[in-house]
Amino acid sequence: MQTSDQHPPPPPPPSHPPGQDSAPEPNRSDSVLNSSAVPFGSQRKAPDIAPFERRNWLIHQYYVKKDFESCKAVIKARLEESSGLCEYALYVQGLISRLEGKIQESLEMFQTCCFLSPNNLKQVARSLFLLAQKKARNVFRRFRANYPDKFDYSQTGIPEPLDETTEKEKLEKLAQKRKQNKQRRKEAAKVEREAEELTKVEEKQKQDFLKLTDREKRALAAERRFGNSCGNNSTLRCFQCARNIEQLVPFKYDENSFCTTDCVAHHRTSSKSK
Repeated sequence: MQTSDQHPPPPPPPSHPPGQDSAPEPNRSDSVLNSSAVPFGSQRKAPDIAPFERRNWLIHQYYVKKDFESCKAVIKARLEESSGLCEYALYVQGLISRLEGKIQESLEMFQTCCFLSPNNLKQVARSLFLLAQKKARNVFRRFRANYPDKFDYSQTGIPEPLDETTEKEKLEKLAQKRKQNKQRRKEAAKVEREAEELTKVEEKQKQDFLKLTDREKRALAAERRFGNSCGNNSTLRCFQCARNIEQLVPFKYDENSFCTTDCVAHHRTSSKSK
């Protein structure tokens, strides 16, 4: 019988303690709480996102920076890609349209958002409120003044409450402003009428001066130099075109006054042709 220094291998350990038919199920809660239960380097799968929703971060970034032109360009591309079903793009487009004063367009955007998610009804109400006439808005403001603690009005977009005293003061200020504007319009119309009358008088005097002969024009100039009254033609005028040159330095030629060198040349040419 042969002997050996090597011992036979030990039997394998039991897969479960004695007295049990099978191994117990692992506790899932313990495996979640215990970090060692998740293999190192493993990653959980991210939730599936629609392709046209993957650029929402860029839309948000442009909107926060108030770069509305770039934001609208990205929104347009996303809406074309999604056939108009990108909720976030529609929502931000509605906000931009409202900021630009396009309330009707913003209302249409938010109404489309409501078909995708009913959580956008608040923005629809806000746009409807902005579209309402002033009297209709004041109804909401009076309600807020009468029931200040009934709702959270900061989420409704209703402006400051309107009580009777505030409304009366605003109406008085509005009446005073209208009265001042009416007075300004009257004064402006009066100044305009006076300017028209002066223009007519100036044009009539100009035509009367042009009808005079050169000899009569020189006689008027001589009377003006001696300080005599010349009637309606007392204004210093261009010898050729009858322009008022009281505020100008006239060009002198043959003791006659002209407004420009063109009038001097034209007078000399016409004098030589006679």
